[in-house]
Amino acid sequence: MIPTIPVIVVDSDGGFRKAVRQHLGGVAGIQLVGEAENLVAAQELLLKTRPRLVLLDLSTKPEEALSSAEKWRNEFPGLKVFATSASKKPDLILSAMRAGVSEYLSKPLEVNELRTALDRIMREIETEAVHSQGTGQMIAVFSKKGGLGVTTLSVNLAVALAAAGQQAVIADLAFDIGDVAGQLDLQPEIIMSDVIDKHGAVDSSRLQASLLRHPSGLYYLGEKEAAGGADAITAKQLHQILTHLRDSFQSVVLDLPHGFDSHTYEALQLADRILLVATAELSTVRATRYALQVFRSLGYDEHKVKIVLNRLSRKDLISEEQFCETVGYPVSFRIPSDYRSVIEAVNGGEPMTMGKLKSGVAKSISQLAQQFISPNGAGPAS
Repeated sequence: MIPTIPVIVVDSDGGFRKAVRQHLGGVAGIQLVGEAENLVAAQELLLKTRPRLVLLDLSTKPEEALSSAEKWRNEFPGLKVFATSASKKPDLILSAMRAGVSEYLSKPLEVNELRTALDRIMREIETEAVHSQGTGQMIAVFSKKGGLGVTTLSVNLAVALAAAGQQAVIADLAFDIGDVAGQLDLQPEIIMSDVIDKHGAVDSSRLQASLLRHPSGLYYLGEKEAAGGADAITAKQLHQILTHLRDSFQSVVLDLPHGFDSHTYEALQLADRILLVATAELSTVRATRYALQVFRSLGYDEHKVKIVLNRLSRKDLISEEQFCETVGYPVSFRIPSDYRSVIEAVNGGEPMTMGKLKSGVAKSISQLAQQFISPNGAGPAS
């Protein structure tokens, strides 16, 4: 859920304050709670309203304004400050950063620049809220055979978790050939190497800025269409990325490719739960048995690995009982077959678990999502 962020603006220019008022009016999750013409009035307003964000003008007496900003941040833990100024002097910008200013916005105010800065700060505040609740859970969705509905399950599970109030993110680890963005109707603009700094480590600020927000409240990490994405980062770097996501969100859903490469092994090792997707078909049974053999060799037990039997139908030639007997493993979750509902959702870019749960598939996945939410909403249920 988007937190409501109370904001005050400190600026002697009434016209600028009016412009800010208009710009903030259409931003979900932002509430302008006060305006001040000077630093003295701002101090009183801070005490009265306790905002999370201050838009602070540096046009007059910038040193005094930055001194106040530093003082306020110490006095009000968690307070964020955006500096606004027509000056582009590097020394002033550097001084602002040293004072703990989160964003330096130019005057006259650019709407897109403000919206981008607000989006970043909202993600940052959401992340801080999750950090206070501890490390999140990681759910990997996998099948050794393609075409079984792994991505559809991943997307709808992640959306269902977000709809249930979880701070959730989905990572498409099929890299440049992934389909998660299409099902969410999002347009990624990065490749994974973009979040790696010159020293080969993950830049957490770049990673945070690379996350796209879906209307459901779910966040998405994935690559744009580009060759070589999977080879652009190492398994160690992927470990860092996934660890950052786990530390920043309550629920992390991983949409995995169908092979056992170093990246997939890294994701599987980090995952708290693995949803092994299967269908009641002979070719799928073979692939499932193979995947289970690999998981056993890695020491994964029935607590970590759960089979999801997808597209269940009375027309299946293999019964669930026969399936379990053949693969030597129980089925934990079941999802009915409903090709029409699934294909309409995929083609429309709107997950089935958004809004009203009209199909049996949507209801089953939403029930599955509840298995990963503890009674206090802080993590996976046992």
